[in-house]
Amino acid sequence: MLDQERSIPAADRGEVESSATAKPVRLARKGLTDTAIRTAKPRQTPYKLWDNWGVYLLIQSTTKRRPEGSKLWRYKYTLHGKPDTHALGRYPEVRLAQARQLLLKAREP
Repeated sequence: MLDQERSIPAADRGEVESSATAKPVRLARKGLTDTAIRTAKPRQTPYKLWDNWGVYLLIQSTTKRRPEGSKLWRYKYTLHGKPDTHALGRYPEVRLAQARQLLLKAREP
């Protein structure tokens, strides 16, 4: 188990309590991989690649200023009943592991 996973609530890591054993059971959810991020290409409209940690990569469509599009790390949260989005950085300057670490820091009270 990674050190980062310990500080994330069990429900956010995909763990549930089994009624028979009362121990957390890991659900099989595959997260985002660096290969999937590198091969993601811009489309006509922006789209999101979600990671199982709660962070996502927003793939922007191409523009004259950015003909290759852009890949931006974001995460959604709710504060006082209002949904909002927090920016974590641009890929490849912020890699997947760094985005997960930034998410943990942003979630700290």
